[in-house]
Amino acid sequence: MKEKNTREQLIMKSFLLITICLCACLAVQAQSPTPSPPQYSITDINGSLDSSTACCINNAAQVAGTYADPALGSSSIAFRYSDGTVQSLGTFTGGNTSTAAGINSSGQVTGYAATQSGDSHAFVWSGGPMQDLGTLGGTSSSGFGINDAGTVVGDALDGQHNYYQAIIYSGGVMTSLGLSPGSQSFANAINAAEQITGSMGVNFQDHAFLYSNGSAQDLGVLGAGYNSYGRGINAEGDVTGFGELATYNRHAFLYSSGSGMQDLGTLSGGAYDESFANAINNSSQVTGNSDTGTGTRAGFLFTGGVMYDLNSLVPADSGVTNIQSGIGGSSQGNAINDFGQIAATGTSTVDGHQHALILTPVPASSTTTVSANSSYETAVAPVTNSNTPNATTVALVDGTASSDQTVQISFDSSLPPSSSTFQAASDPVSVSGTGSDTFVLQISYNEAQAISVFGSEDNVQLMWLDPSDNQWKLAVAGNTGGTPTAVQGPYDPNTDFQLGYYGVDTVNNVVWAVINHNSQFVVSGNQAPVVNAGPDQTITTPRTTLVGSAIDDGLPNPPGALTYSWTKVSGPGKVKFGNVNSASTTATLGKRGSYTLMLTASDGALSSSDTVVINVNRGR
Repeated sequence: MKEKNTREQLIMKSFLLITICLCACLAVQAQSPTPSPPQYSITDINGSLDSSTACCINNAAQVAGTYADPALGSSSIAFRYSDGTVQSLGTFTGGNTSTAAGINSSGQVTGYAATQSGDSHAFVWSGGPMQDLGTLGGTSSSGFGINDAGTVVGDALDGQHNYYQAIIYSGGVMTSLGLSPGSQSFANAINAAEQITGSMGVNFQDHAFLYSNGSAQDLGVLGAGYNSYGRGINAEGDVTGFGELATYNRHAFLYSSGSGMQDLGTLSGGAYDESFANAINNSSQVTGNSDTGTGTRAGFLFTGGVMYDLNSLVPADSGVTNIQSGIGGSSQGNAINDFGQIAATGTSTVDGHQHALILTPVPASSTTTVSANSSYETAVAPVTNSNTPNATTVALVDGTASSDQTVQISFDSSLPPSSSTFQAASDPVSVSGTGSDTFVLQISYNEAQAISVFGSEDNVQLMWLDPSDNQWKLAVAGNTGGTPTAVQGPYDPNTDFQLGYYGVDTVNNVVWAVINHNSQFVVSGNQAPVVNAGPDQTITTPRTTLVGSAIDDGLPNPPGALTYSWTKVSGPGKVKFGNVNSASTTATLGKRGSYTLMLTASDGALSSSDTVVINVNRGR
């Protein structure tokens, strides 16, 4: 009996221990901080239009959409918005409507428009009249996606079975993708690698597909559901769209090769509410529209595993309500760019009409109070600007506050004006509040951007904007005291906390510097000057004026200035330069004939050249 009681007591103690642990785990989970919702500003691009909707946006914040023109008796005319101006794309000759559906990085727009006969044909607009892309022999076609090469995808009636077929238009030719013979297929989006998504017939259902290298992969359906439809695709081949559940209501999905098809849910979580995704950027942020549970539909942003109502991310006094992503409903279109900007449509509280909108992320920022003698590393949390392709993270990884400080870290939306060729591999960031304390600033960089622009990530450094001349310089050059010293590899607090030390950690894609000043900072690297030796010339006298020039990023600084030299590459006689070290100078050419002269510019580390041809036609 005693043994039995002991066993029961042990079981009870174990049960209580498990219960306590479980409660503790739940308490920890409950205390885990939730990410702060992103915030957006609104740009109303409707202007003087009666009403408008936006379908898509590129990385230059050019927007394509459709507007109503009561004067023409048309409810649908395609437009492109660029640098504050709305430009009508017009219609086909004899037609009265057009609809934009996709835009690429150079501002080319695709969509569909009515012909004189009333049929609808796919078009591409490149700045002039719309180009009719024709059909597959049927009466209609549509363009929905266009990549940076100008390749268009969409659908067209085949003229044989009168089925819609997914098409690709390239090199002046429209071709069927050859999907699901005997049933319909639709192509909605294309990336730079010509990977395409849309939907195709599979066993009497529609399934989303990923088309690559001449074949289509069936992406399946959500759970035990029935149909799925691909709407957007990013550079990695991740696909978004929507699919039918077993209950027949539709949910947005995100597909990746590693995770398969993920149900993104709805804004309300209601059992019969629906959601539709229409676009995805290279940070895998997804936009679309969802039921809210109150009988309305709202645009959403899915980021960091959370679906947000776009209406909750904008200022309450924005003057716009009922914001939806793209052109609404379950439509397609690249409605979010790589900087997190969203092409949206909302209802104006001023005139009650639909207005095309650009939603722009408010750059991330933080303000932290740091007590005297506290470590900057432990007191100031790293800040990540998650709504950009760089996803730059800023951290203070060493240093001690000499007094109570209020440290502010804020990202800037763009580089301030400086040298005309200056480029960066991170988002620009402002740091203030550390006074003259010595601390270590660490900023992450975009590896692909660093290699593309600077040739190697080994060449990137932490730069600061010198307010005295508005030029970007090595961050440690702004220190009071210390000696600039380059260090290879990651920051080591045991050896590197010395004013003026700086380095790049190519394994973790960060740069760091030990500094004691505040300013704007960015990750950049030196680029060779861009040289122009001037226009070719034909002269009848032996002497001519050479007008050369070069633009540069101002790096390295020092010296921060270019040196020039002229040389003769070829020609029948001698060449005498007025000043061989001046970009603009004179040249005297000794004999009749053709001469090639070269101007070289050097920034002290890198140089480049350009040539000019001088034809001397003077008499003998």
